[in-house]
Amino acid sequence: MNILSIDTTHRVCGVSLMVDSKFQTATKFVEPGKQAEQLISTIENITQEAKVTYEDLDAIAVNNGPGSFTGIRIGLSAAKGINLVKGTRLVAVSSFESVAKQLLSNDNENKILVVLDAKREQVYVQLFNSDISPLTDAKLMDINDISSINVDDNFILTGNGSKLVEKILCESEYNFTIENQEAISESESIALIAQIKLQSKNGDNNISPLYVRKPDAKKQI
Repeated sequence: MNILSIDTTHRVCGVSLMVDSKFQTATKFVEPGKQAEQLISTIENITQEAKVTYEDLDAIAVNNGPGSFTGIRIGLSAAKGINLVKGTRLVAVSSFESVAKQLLSNDNENKILVVLDAKREQVYVQLFNSDISPLTDAKLMDINDISSINVDDNFILTGNGSKLVEKILCESEYNFTIENQEAISESESIALIAQIKLQSKNGDNNISPLYVRKPDAKKQI
């Protein structure tokens, strides 16, 4: 399966091209005001180097959030633009799904709590089954409210917000282990999740942003 994946939700613009389960990946630090330009040039470079055209792709996978509001819009706009011109299938993958897919425990049978740093003493939170199917909706929570999470058995805590809530969860006597404490979304795991969705026929061209937090004109994460 050939999948082009895009992640523009944080300070690095990441693009991966998966061709027959092999990856070619490119990342660039985002320059203010040049995100869209850098993304398009990165896509062009990686597809040209691999000698892959849009017609060769099974899908374009894009991170739809949460993350930088501007970055989310740029990534979705690029994917939708290619879809409009080339008709390439689109698949939305969240930051939560991307981080959960990066777990080191390939034989994991435990639930997965993904916690991402949302700044302002808040975290983005979502709970998954071991197969990365969601058990809850994505939430924005104050750090101190993490003890209200309803998970009654051993789980894996992951994501770059883990260190912010680890002590609170321990004090609340949750039973968990920690993996990938610094993990953020990445284009490779976005492609892997998209592959699963395509195989289960869950791809959807009607992709939309997952902001979780409402856009703030004065301050963005």
